[in-house]
Amino acid sequence: GSNASAAGARGATPLITSVGPVGAVSLSFRRERALDPDERTFLSTVARVGAHALERTRLFHQIEKAEHKLSTIVRTAPVAIMVFDFDGSVRAWNPAAEALFGWPAEEAIGRFMPAVPEERRAEFLGYLDALARGEEFAGREMLRRRKGGDLIPVAVWWARLDNKDGSTQCLAIAKEIASDIPEGAVEGRGSRGAGA
Repeated sequence: GSNASAAGARGATPLITSVGPVGAVSLSFRRERALDPDERTFLSTVARVGAHALERTRLFHQIEKAEHKLSTIVRTAPVAIMVFDFDGSVRAWNPAAEALFGWPAEEAIGRFMPAVPEERRAEFLGYLDALARGEEFAGREMLRRRKGGDLIPVAVWWARLDNKDGSTQCLAIAKEIASDIPEGAVEGRGSRGAGA
């Protein structure tokens, strides 16, 4: 340890995180004396634990900032962004999804994807099964239903989300496409990703 000041501190250990030194821990005594081996070990342990706590706090704040940015992006995106469980239950539904399909988030979340017409449920679940196996779909054109009952052609990009807890979900991004396409010509057009 390094020698310190007039208070009689005889040992100091730097607090080192992944970004470098961020401070130091020191011991001081009323009278000058050298640190014994147990005190040096204690000081070193306190410095390690302190640096670890500072690092975790720094990372926590970085994660909070990143989550806030992502939340802002999803909330303000001009395209519908939705997250589903693989049984078709809606888990996230942004304001653009509300605008496109007509269901507010509180009505959509927790239920089977409401914009899927009844006659297309099996097909929708087939897409989810393919996503669960790692396939991706880019710009897949299909018909979806608005809350009022009107069918609209949309392009949908699908991908599997692998969550940090080990669970998986489906991310879907949708936008309305030209509504002058005949109904039979829409369903199924588009491309599959490399995993297909």
